Amino acid sequence: MDMDQILDSLDRMISEWEQQSLMAIEAEANFKSFEASSKKALIDVGDSAAKAEVFVRAMPAWAEKYKALQQASLSVEVLKKRIMVAQLSFDAERTNRADKRRIV
Repeated sequence: MDMDQILDSLDRMISEWEQQSLMAIEAEANFKSFEASSKKALIDVGDSAAKAEVFVRAMPAWAEKYKALQQASLSVEVLKKRIMVAQLSFDAERTNRADKRRIV
C-alpha cells in the first residue's frame, strides 16, 4: 500500500472507531441503567442489596446487556489495534521512501 492508501485507510478506521466508541458508550449507559434500576426496584420491595445484586445478575436480560457491552468494548479495542498497525505501516512506508532517496 502506498502512503495515500494508508492515510485513506486510517481516516476510515478512525471514523469507524468513533462510531464504535459512541455505540460502546451507549451500551455501557444501558447496562448500568438497567442494573441500577433493577437493583433499586428489588431493594424498594424489601430485598437486601446483596440479594438484589445476585438476583439481577442471574437475569437473562442482565447477561444480554453485559454481553452487548463487552462486545462493543471489544470492537473499539480491535479498531484501536487496526489503527496502530496502519500507523506502523505508514511509518514503515515513510522510512522506506526516505531510504530510497538516500540510495539514489
